[in-house]
Amino acid sequence: MEQRRDFVPWLAYANGEPVATAATVVAAGAIGVYNVGTLPAYRGRGIGEAIVRYAVERAREGAGTGRTILQATSYGYDLYRKMGYRTVGQVLVFTS
Repeated sequence: MEQRRDFVPWLAYANGEPVATAATVVAAGAIGVYNVGTLPAYRGRGIGEAIVRYAVERAREGAGTGRTILQATSYGYDLYRKMGYRTVGQVLVFTS
């Protein structure tokens, strides 16, 4: 399987257990933040924020840009607002 060099995943551990993820993709002058998630038992401890900040900082080091973008679910919305992100649009998803 070919490795994508533009997709950079990160994994956060607590007591040797993987508990949170985040990934970045640098494209079109921005850092996209993707695949953010924290196991339910570890939410509310700052781990999600820490891994997002870490992933973005590592991406900024090589990207030449500080602009970041992301899409949020209801689970992450409050975290991203606290981190300084703001809503600029909405995506509606319909299922049958």
